[in-house]
Amino acid sequence: MTSRETPTLTQADPLWDAFKADYFRPGAPTFAACYARLEAMAESNGMVAPSKETLRRRLQLHLEMRMGAERSQAMPDLARLAEYQQRDLELDGIEVKYPKPGSLLTGRHNLHTQQGKNRFKKETDQLVLVEMTPEEKALRALYKKLNYFPTPPWATRALITTLPDDLFADVVGEVFALDPCAGRCHMVDVVREFGFNVTASDIHDHGMGYAVQDFLTAEYPADADVLPFDAVFMNPPFSLDEDRPGEPTIADKFIAKALTLANDVFVFGRLAFLTPAIRYELMRDHLEAMYVFCERVPIALGRISKKSGATDYAWYHFKRDADPLSHPATILIPPGTRDRLTRHGDDRS
Repeated sequence: MTSRETPTLTQADPLWDAFKADYFRPGAPTFAACYARLEAMAESNGMVAPSKETLRRRLQLHLEMRMGAERSQAMPDLARLAEYQQRDLELDGIEVKYPKPGSLLTGRHNLHTQQGKNRFKKETDQLVLVEMTPEEKALRALYKKLNYFPTPPWATRALITTLPDDLFADVVGEVFALDPCAGRCHMVDVVREFGFNVTASDIHDHGMGYAVQDFLTAEYPADADVLPFDAVFMNPPFSLDEDRPGEPTIADKFIAKALTLANDVFVFGRLAFLTPAIRYELMRDHLEAMYVFCERVPIALGRISKKSGATDYAWYHFKRDADPLSHPATILIPPGTRDRLTRHGDDRS
C-alpha cells in the first residue's frame, strides 16, 4: 500500500488488528514501541509491516468511526486515543495546547449526541501544536529514556492514610523506608510527612542531594536477621526499550529486589500491571493488597499534571512473607480524594 492510498478498516488485516489491540490496551506503550513489536511480529511471520504513516492514518479513521458510533464503549476509546495521540506528539517534541484546559479528556462531552460529537470535533480542530525548544526536547528525551513519570503527592497521601494503623506495630522506634527511584522527591517528601525515615536514591541525578545509583546493582547493609528497611515506596520505571516480550520487565526486577530489602513493598502503577501471565507467581505469592483509585490519577512525562487522563492506577502492596493461600485485599480509594489531599505546592516540577 502506498502512502497515497487510503486505508480501510473493513478488510481483514491481522497486523492491523494486532497493532490496534496493543495500542489501545490499558497502559499501552508509545506508538513507537507498538510499531517496533509489530515489525518484529511481521518479520517472524514472513509479512511486511505497514508504514508508520499508514498506521497513523488508520488510527485517525478509527477515531472518526468511533465518533460516529452510538455504542456505549465509544467514549473510553476516544478518550484513550486522544490521550495517546497527545503523548506521542509530546514525545516527538510537540507540545499540545487545548482551547480549554483539559477539554478533551474530562469526559464532559456526550458523544452519543450530535451536539456532543460536533463540539468534540470543533475542539479537536482548535488544538494548537507548539514546537518545543531544543532544551525542552532534550529534557523530554531524557525523561523518556528514564521512563520518568512522577507520582502526584496526593496519590501517595491517599495510600498512607488508608493503610492499616497497625501495619508497622512491630517496628521499634522509627520506621525506615526506601525510595530507590526518587526522581525529584515527590513521593519521598510525602512519606516523610508521615514520620518515616526515608532513604532516597535514583539512577539519575535530579539535583536533590541523594545517592545516585542503579537500584538493581546497588548494595545495601546485609544482616541475616534484620532487613535494612521496614518498607519500600516506589513508582519504578515500568518499561524500557530493552524489555523483551515474555520476560520480566525492569519493574518486575525492581519489585524482586525490593522484597529482599523490606517486608512491605508499595508500588504505584497502572491497574493493567496486574494482568500479564508472566507476573502471576509474583502476584500469587506476594500480593497482600491493592489500593485502587476510583478517580483518574493524572500522570505526565517528567512533571506533575493537573489534567485528567484515561488510565486507571492503583497501589500494589507486596509482602515478603505473604500467605500464598490468602486472597489479596482490594481497597477502593474513593472519588474526591484528589481534592481532599492536594496541598499547596504539590504541582512543583
